[in-house]
Amino acid sequence: MPFESAVFLEMMPSTVTVQTLLTNSFYAVATYSTGVKHRARVVDRPGNVRGVDGQVVQYTSTIWLASTISPLDLPTARVITPGSSSKPVIKVERYPDNDGAHHYKMYLGH
Repeated sequence: MPFESAVFLEMMPSTVTVQTLLTNSFYAVATYSTGVKHRARVVDRPGNVRGVDGQVVQYTSTIWLASTISPLDLPTARVITPGSSSKPVIKVERYPDNDGAHHYKMYLGH
């Protein structure tokens, strides 16, 4: 189902900005891109999820992102949610359709 489907996009009333990581300095100061806005559904409800390292970690928000952005960029990205809060990405799940990547489910930390 393409993103142009009004029914699908009605479920994503918010807009989030995804800023991909460009570099880390010698002192571990991250530099991010200016960001790209994407349609999304943001749910601020805490929970637990198993992270990429296998440990159970707490998340504060879940985002369903209507995007085909490269999944390699998402784990290190910074997401700015409505209300201008910036949260780190804990885990990314990709949901494909017949044409490939369709949307992502992202768990955000504190």
